[in-house]
Amino acid sequence: MAGTTRLIHLAVYSSFVFLSGCLSTSGPSRTHVLSKVEQTQRRSQHSDVATLDHHRWGGWHSVPIEERLQRRFKEACALEQAGLLEDAIEHLGRVQKKNPDSACVLEARGALYASLGYQRAAAGDFQRAVWIQPQRAETWAALGRMRHDLDLNGQALTALERANELGLDTAEFHLILARTYRALTRRGKAADHYGLTIERSDEPTVELYVEAATLATEGGSDVLEAEALERALHLVDRALEREPESCQAWFVRGLLLEAADEPTETVAAYLRALEIDPEHVAAWTNLALFSLQLGDPETCTGAAQNALRLETDPRRRQALERLISKR
Repeated sequence: MAGTTRLIHLAVYSSFVFLSGCLSTSGPSRTHVLSKVEQTQRRSQHSDVATLDHHRWGGWHSVPIEERLQRRFKEACALEQAGLLEDAIEHLGRVQKKNPDSACVLEARGALYASLGYQRAAAGDFQRAVWIQPQRAETWAALGRMRHDLDLNGQALTALERANELGLDTAEFHLILARTYRALTRRGKAADHYGLTIERSDEPTVELYVEAATLATEGGSDVLEAEALERALHLVDRALEREPESCQAWFVRGLLLEAADEPTETVAAYLRALEIDPEHVAAWTNLALFSLQLGDPETCTGAAQNALRLETDPRRRQALERLISKR
C-alpha cells in the first residue's frame, strides 16, 4: 500500500509542478518602424553600441555586435521592439547571407527563433555560431539551453560544460545546468548548481526556491537522504519567508515533511496550502492519501471527495478511487 501510495503521489505531483505565450506580429508597419530607426541616427556611436550590446534578443540573450553591422542590427532591434519578430528574423537572415562568417548575426537570430518557440532552428544557429567563434562561453550556454529544451540533455550537457570551462558563472547559466543535470537524474550535481543559482541571483524568486526544493522528492528510493531533505526544507522555508501565502511552497513543504515522517506537520502544511487555494487538486489528493496511511477515515473521505471533484484525469481518478475503496 505504501509503495503504491508513493507512486500515486509522484504521479500527481509531476502533473502539477513546472513549466509560453505567443508573440503577435501585429503592430506598426516595417517602413514606419525603420523610419523611427533613421531618426535615432543622431545619437552618438558609443551610445548606440552600448545599447545594442546590452539588448537581450528574444528577451534573454545579449550579443556583442560587430561595429560594421551596427546599423543593420539597429534595424533588427527596432523591429523586435515593435513586436515584428518574424520581420526581424528575416532581416537578420538577409544580413547573414551577406556576412556568413559573423557569429553575432546567428546568435541574435537564434535567440529570436527561441523566443518564438523554434528551438531546432535556434539550436542550428547557435551551433553554427560556436563553430565560427568557439571561445565565447555565452554561445555554448545558449546552445546547451536549446538542446535541453529539445530534451537532448546529453548533448546539452556537453555544450554547457564547455561554457563552464570558458568561465561562465551567471545565475541563468547555473539554472540551466541544474535543470539539465536533473533531467539526467544526476541529483547531486543538480543540487550544487541550484545552490549556485540562488547564490548568484540578486533576488531569488519563490519559484526558484520551490523548484530547487522539489529535487529532494525525486529518485527511486522511498527513503530520501536526510541531508537532501534538510536542505530542501531550508529552501522551502526561505521561499515562505519571501511569500508566506505561496500555496505551492506549502504544498512542497508537505511533500518533504511526509518523506521526513512528520505526520502532524505534514497535515498542517497540506491544510495551509488548501486554505490559500481550495482548488489545489494535488494537495487534496495527497492529503487524502496521507490520511489513509494515518488511519484517519474522516479526513481521508473529505479530502478524497474534493480531489475527485476537481480531478480531470481519468487514470488518476480511477487510481484514487481504488485506493480509497480499499481503506
